Amino acid sequence: MQKYIDDCNRRIETAQRRLEKTPEEIRQTNALLKEISDLRKTIEAGIQEIAVLIELKCVNIAVMENFKLRATQQIKADKERELKALSDTGGPSGHQKLQVCDVCGAYLSRLDNDRRLADHFYGKMHLGYAQMRKTCETLSKEFQGRPPPVREDYGAPGGGDRGYGDGGWGARGGGYGGRPSRGRGRGRGGYGGGQRW
Repeated sequence: MQKYIDDCNRRIETAQRRLEKTPEEIRQTNALLKEISDLRKTIEAGIQEIAVLIELKCVNIAVMENFKLRATQQIKADKERELKALSDTGGPSGHQKLQVCDVCGAYLSRLDNDRRLADHFYGKMHLGYAQMRKTCETLSKEFQGRPPPVREDYGAPGGGDRGYGDGGWGARGGGYGGRPSRGRGRGRGGYGGGQRW
């Protein structure tokens, strides 16, 4: 049972890695954040410059600087929209805003309605993995500290004798049903000889 839980955990980790942003998306996000920060500083400096120009009664120059300031504010707003779009649609999950169920490894959309999420959480796969995890945890607590059971070795590992000590070939060591094999191609049927039943 632990094998199935470990397999599910590997699938969950793989799915979560797929949903993470790629290095290219991280680079784009960092570049946009830097541009927005630089534009914010430029806007703050422009506001102070306009205030100084108004105090000096240089209204024409202040109006021209105000026009430049509004253009810079528009560029900043565009960059912020671009950043929001990149963060909303980043990663393979895209616009769906996917996340991974930490019990069964299924992809869930954060935008789904409650009924659809309830259908998932009461589904056979999710409940089966939840029950398996619960049972495995209970058994591991119950058998904690006990040595594993001793198993008798019936022949060579993987010998296929199923406990009869004959290697899976019957008492005489070959053929179908214990009869000696006459080879392929002879007789009728191909089941170990041409004899009639």
